[in-house]
Amino acid sequence: MEPILQSGGSALVAGCGYLGRRVADRLLARGITVYTLTRSTEKADQFRQAGLQPIVGHLEKRHGLPELPPVDAVLWAVGFDRQAGNSRESVWLDGLRQLVQSLSRNPPPRRFVYVSSTGVYGDAGGSAVDESTAAIPTTESGQVCLKGEQLLSTTLSHHLPQTLGVILRMAGIFGPGRLLRRVQDLREGTPIAAAPDDWLNLIHVDDATSAVEYFLTQPVAVNDLLCQPSEISSAATANTHDLPTINIANQPTLTRRQYYSTLARACDAPAPVFASAKADQSREGETLQQERHRPSSGNKQITSIFRSRLKGLEFQYDDIQKGIRASV
Repeated sequence: MEPILQSGGSALVAGCGYLGRRVADRLLARGITVYTLTRSTEKADQFRQAGLQPIVGHLEKRHGLPELPPVDAVLWAVGFDRQAGNSRESVWLDGLRQLVQSLSRNPPPRRFVYVSSTGVYGDAGGSAVDESTAAIPTTESGQVCLKGEQLLSTTLSHHLPQTLGVILRMAGIFGPGRLLRRVQDLREGTPIAAAPDDWLNLIHVDDATSAVEYFLTQPVAVNDLLCQPSEISSAATANTHDLPTINIANQPTLTRRQYYSTLARACDAPAPVFASAKADQSREGETLQQERHRPSSGNKQITSIFRSRLKGLEFQYDDIQKGIRASV
C-alpha cells in the first residue's frame, strides 16, 4: 500500500503547539506542504518564516474559519487555553464540527488524526487499562475529549465518509521545556501534595510526534486496530465509536515517586517530599502543592493492545527515566 502522505502531498495541522509544531516540522522535512491553523497573526508570521503555510482562523467562533485548501491529511491537536476565555466545548466540540464541515467543501482528506487523552478512562484503582476498557472520564477535560471522539466519528460519517479517522489517546506529554516548573519546585523543596505511589502515564514529545507522523503518513489495516466484540465489556460498548483508537504511552509506567525522584537526580535537586496540600499563593502558576486541587484523571496503568501491530513505529523513550534525563 502506498503512503497516505509523501513528498508533494499536503496536510493541515489544527493546533500547532508543543506537539503539533513538531509534527508540522517533520512533515515539512518530508517535502509535504503543511498548512497550520492559528488564531494569532504573530504566530502566523513565525510559521511563514519557518516554511509553513499559516491560515488565520477562529475555531471557537461561528463562521470563524476562512476557506480551507484541499489536503491529503489532517491533524487535530488543539489544546485548551484557559486565558482565552472560551469553554472547552466551544473549542473542542464546536470547533471540531466547524473544521470538518469546512473540509467537506473540498475533495476529502484520506486521513484525519485526532489527538485525544488517556484521561477518558478515569480511575482504575491502579489497574492496567487498554483500548478495550470502558471510557468513564472523571474530569471535565476527559469528558469533553470523549465527546470529541464521538463527534468526530459522527461528523466524518456524515460529511467526509471517505476519510479514515484515527483516535490517538495520548498519555501526559513531557519533554524539553515542559519540566521547568517542576524542577524549580523540587529545588525549592516544595512538598508534593499527591499520592506518591499512584501511576503517572507519560509519553515523551518525540515519541508522541513519531506516533502522529506514523498515522498521518502510513497505510494501516483498520481491522487490526479495532477491538473485537469479545474484548469489549458492556460498559465500554456504551462509550465506543467505530474509529480506530490507540493508546500512546511510554512503557513501563512509573509511579509518581519514581518520576519525581528521577527528575530530582537529573537536576541535582533534593529528593522529593510528599505531603498534604497547603495553599501556596506566593507566585503565579500551579505548584506541586496545588496538584491535589485539580480533579484527578485517575490512578491507572495505560497499556495498548495494538502497539505491537504497528510495524515501523519505534519509540525512543520507553525508558521514561532516560526521557526525563534527556529533557532537563
